[in-house]
Amino acid sequence: MTDGTGNHTLRLLQEMRNETREQYEDLRTRIDGLSVLMTSSAGIAHDHEERIERLEQ
Repeated sequence: MTDGTGNHTLRLLQEMRNETREQYEDLRTRIDGLSVLMTSSAGIAHDHEERIERLEQ
């Protein structure tokens, strides 16, 4: 391999690594958002259960 081909290959590998890193960052952001939604939903459902129990008494 000549220096030009080696540099080109390295540059392509670096670009692939950066794209993969960005995709994982997007995935982490989505998972964090989903966690917040699920936690909020669980809190609301828990609150509803307590309110229903109080109304039934």
